[in-house]
Amino acid sequence: MHRFVAPYAFAIVVLFAGNAQVPERWGADVPLTLTPEAAVAAARILDPAVVVPIHQDGWVHFTSGPEELEEAFAAAGLAGRLRHRCTRWRRGLT
Repeated sequence: MHRFVAPYAFAIVVLFAGNAQVPERWGADVPLTLTPEAAVAAARILDPAVVVPIHQDGWVHFTSGPEELEEAFAAAGLAGRLRHRCTRWRRGLT
């Protein structure tokens, strides 16, 4: 992935986060979407893009939510690049 994106600069990237797991189908600790740590690693590779995480809440197979992702980005010094989907609409802006 690193070689593929290196020549390109992305303004915004959408990452499938939430650490979705279906242990009865795929086994224990097999993430189907990015863990918070993997999302941080992807954000570093895709620097300076703004990161919009999707698929991280709402269903039982997600094992980490927006709070864990925010904590991981803050710990990595990347909190300013994280944007949650629909933030504008949640604030009532159009």
